Order: sequence, then structure tokens, then C-alpha cells
Amino acid sequence: MQMLITDWDGTLFQKDRLEEKIVNQLKKIKEKGIIRVVATGRNLFSAKKVIDTDFPIDYLIFSSGAGVMDWQKQKLIKKHSLDTSQLQKIVEYLQSENLDFMVHRKVPENHWFYFHRTENHNPDFERRMSLYEKYKLPQANWEEEASQVLAIIPNKPALFEKIKQLFPELNIIRTTSPLDGKSLWIEIFPKNVSKSQTAEWLSQLLGITTTLAVGNDFNDEDLLKWADKSYIISSAPAILKYKFPNCESVYEVIEKEFGEG
Repeated sequence: MQMLITDWDGTLFQKDRLEEKIVNQLKKIKEKGIIRVVATGRNLFSAKKVIDTDFPIDYLIFSSGAGVMDWQKQKLIKKHSLDTSQLQKIVEYLQSENLDFMVHRKVPENHWFYFHRTENHNPDFERRMSLYEKYKLPQANWEEEASQVLAIIPNKPALFEKIKQLFPELNIIRTTSPLDGKSLWIEIFPKNVSKSQTAEWLSQLLGITTTLAVGNDFNDEDLLKWADKSYIISSAPAILKYKFPNCESVYEVIEKEFGEG
């Protein structure tokens, strides 16, 4: 049994639109018994704002692997959380570095968040705060489990590497801001949370024998390395295009791999 796993923003969903011809392809490959999965960094609430309940996929991996939903049944089948001791350690460190960050509540309520705001000039952080204004919690509480921590900083890859080294017991993921296209988002999860690890869990659950992944950014890299075969969208950062075969769109991948064009 085969599984197609594709990222959403910038991969399946490009330039704020989804091509109808790709939707038709996804319907056709279902007839061949191929399991269709979207793996996104979006939380469940945000994903449901852009993915209709009748969208032709079988599973949604959301929050970079913190949760999985059976899309056909609209049923949550997997979730992970940071425990309170892990959360407090990372919060103390980020505060000591004078960074702006958000702490999202447990799945499936992880569109609600606490936050720490500095006096730094950080337009991307403020943009995200404004975007989710209705869901910010006024008083920070670092004493409950959380799905993830998100730090938003200027593009300083060295800081990302430093945090990875300091917290080997956690999974630290780098991604490019989907809001301004340049700021660095550092997403912090439990060690067993990533797109690849959750995809592996799902593939074992379903008895998948062959996997194909498509992505466009750094937070897809672990998934692309894990899959039996992978493609990177040509609009991806140059460093990633050297690591994986390039394609223009998911449409091109499905046409090439499954003969549906």
C-alpha cells in the first residue's frame, strides 16, 4: 500500500490558492488505493479554516506532528504534549535570551496560546499576535502541559543551532515565517514529535509499504529524508533544492509518480 504525504502551505497550497486539477488528481489516486495525507505546521483550528471537511485526503498530520486526525471520520487519533518540567526549562531559557515567544495549549485546543513579549522590534511576532488576537490568553501560565513553544526571531540560524544543542531532549524545528517570508520561527516540541515520526507511526498503523513526500521548507526536511521517495517544490530555499529532486508543483509529482495528469 502506498502513501502520499504533502505539506500544505507553499506546497499543495501555493500563492494562496489550490488548483482544481490537483483536487481532481487526489480523487483519482484514491481509486488506486493510495493513502493521501497532508502534513502541516498549522494547528488543527487553523488547518480547518483552509481545508474543507470534504477535501480529498484521508489523514491530516497537524502542528508538525503533534496531532493526527482521521479526515474522513473527523476524529482525532493521536496527540502529544510537552510536560510542565520541559516547558518551564525552555521558557526560562527563552526569557533569558530576551526572545518573543508563544506557548500553545494542548491539542486540540492549541490555537489558544500564552505569550512572552519583549521590547524588541519584531514585526513578524506582532503580525502573528494580531492574526490570532482572539485566541491569546492574557495571563501566562507555564504550569500546564503544552503542545509546543514558538519563538519568532530575526533570521539568525546560529541561534537555532544553539537551542538544538542545549535541549537535545526536545525536537527543535526551524521554519521560515509564512507571514513575512523571511523571519525565523523556532518551533519546540516533545522529542517524539515531528512530521517524519508521526508519518512513520501512521504508516505502521495502516500497513504502508511505500511512501512519497513533497515539501517546500526546512520544517519538511525530516519528512523528505524519511520517505522512500521525495520531492521539493522549486520555490524552496536554495539549500534544500540541492538535497532533493525538484518539481514545480504537487500536480507534477502525482502525474509523474502515479500517472494521473
